[in-house]
Amino acid sequence: WTTAEYEQVQLQFNNLAAIPNYPGAYIIDRYTNFAFLSAYNDSADPSDSLMQHINTINKEIARKRAEFGLETLTDTKGEDHKDLLTKRTAQVREIVENIRKNDAFLSEYEALMVQIEQALKHKCDVLFFCDPVDEWLSESLREFEGKKFVDIARGDVQFGTETEREAEKSANEKAAAELKPLMEVMKTRLEADLAEVRLSTRLSDSPCCLVATEHGMSPAMERMMRAMNKDAPKEKRVLELNAAHPLVAKMKNLSGEKLDEAVDLLYAQALVAEGSPVPDPARFGKLLVSLMLKD
Repeated sequence: WTTAEYEQVQLQFNNLAAIPNYPGAYIIDRYTNFAFLSAYNDSADPSDSLMQHINTINKEIARKRAEFGLETLTDTKGEDHKDLLTKRTAQVREIVENIRKNDAFLSEYEALMVQIEQALKHKCDVLFFCDPVDEWLSESLREFEGKKFVDIARGDVQFGTETEREAEKSANEKAAAELKPLMEVMKTRLEADLAEVRLSTRLSDSPCCLVATEHGMSPAMERMMRAMNKDAPKEKRVLELNAAHPLVAKMKNLSGEKLDEAVDLLYAQALVAEGSPVPDPARFGKLLVSLMLKD
């Protein structure tokens, strides 16, 4: 090498930044692959397959963290995992109280997920799992101190008293009959992406949202699998409509090309609202510009 080449390599080396890692990280890739192969090759249920490997993953990560003197569910101070969870629960409660006292902070997080609208309206405590690895925790930790954890973006959820639920169910059944033609058109047009179109119990202000099926893989888990070079099968989502929203009422009266464009735009908006990429950005942009130019 010439002196100039050596100096250039040395400069690159001095500016090199290592990718952060954590003890036991290797086990996640390995056993996620086992779970994926089990589901893909042996037709095992994806959730069951993941659950079978989560305990092994947790034990190995705990072992490696203990090896480096880091806190684990059975930490270096001798706390068992219930004690540690109790401490974490107290911390969460303190955070929740701080959020309730700070409307600006609450508003910032409200904007992150439209799926939590009814949860906040009914003053439910909502935990935001922000790290990719948190999904592994949610699969293994279903209940704590008699309180069940419910994924707000998965399956069917209900809020309020029994009377409120019955009233909402009755209203949705009536609305479903009126909106049936619209929902059938949406399901047919988006059949490659959706498992179902239904009325929502989650929404109060937004026109629609996307949720995972009861045992389906979440978008975050899909992205994690693909980031690890796994050929994760595409999961069909559930599109929920807010029957009380004026946009849904307006779409009910559309037909033909106008209805097709409205369906495409609404679905793209639901993807954008949850932070997922739009499948056809050019068409989305075109439809959005066309809408903005209308009187």
